[in-house]
Parts: sequence; C-alpha cells; structure tokens
Amino acid sequence: MKNRLLAFFIDYILVLFIFVPISILININSTEENSNRPFEIFYPLLFLVLFVISNRDLIGGRSIGKRIVGLGVRDYSNPDNTPGKWRLFLRNISLIVWPVELFLLLIKGRRLGDLIMRTKVIELNKKQSENGNALPE
Repeated sequence: MKNRLLAFFIDYILVLFIFVPISILININSTEENSNRPFEIFYPLLFLVLFVISNRDLIGGRSIGKRIVGLGVRDYSNPDNTPGKWRLFLRNISLIVWPVELFLLLIKGRRLGDLIMRTKVIELNKKQSENGNALPE
C-alpha cells in the first residue's frame, strides 16, 4: 500500500509540475484587455489535466509513478495479463470521486476503479517490468 500511495503521489506531483506553471504563465500574461483569457483557457487546461490523469496507465498498465516504484495494473482474475486500454482508461475515470477512491483504498486496499474494472495493482519483479506482463512467482 505504501508503494502504491508513493506512485500516486509521484504521478500527481508530475502533473502539478507541468500544469501549474502553465496556469501561472497564463495568469501573469493576462491584462485588463484580455482579462477573460485565464477563464477561456481554464477549461481546456482542466480537460487536458483530466485526460493525462485518466490515461496515465495506458502504456503497459504502468504510470510513471508505478514504473519508479515497481508496480503495475493487472487483471484481477489473471495477474499475468495487463488489462486493455479501455479498461485502464475507465479505471482512472473513477478518480473524479477521489474521496471515495481514497476511502476504499485505505479500507479494502483497492480503489473503486479497480473494483469496477476487475483490476489490481501488483508489485512487479524486474523481468515483469521489462516485458510488461506479470509472471507467477
């Protein structure tokens, strides 16, 4: 659980490092003449942030944070398989209700998205990390 929370933290720090400076630059460059500009850009920027967050696990079931700490998203009933991209995407859409996600993660050890999409996050050994598939230990 500790590694999973660390991976989550790393992913969100990366998102903040990318999008917060962009937001600040947009606000700094606004003047009285274009004072609505930050609001015009806010929704596309928010959409982009949500897009990045919801697609973060699409490459081999592993976000950057998961890669750093050695974790991967796998099919619950067959940990040898990485779920399809559609399932990985839908799994992360549930992050919209992050308080529920956090509560379930702390209580059950799995997020709502994991429960709905029948996935789990597992530790991968070096060989699993190289080929993207989980191997029975």
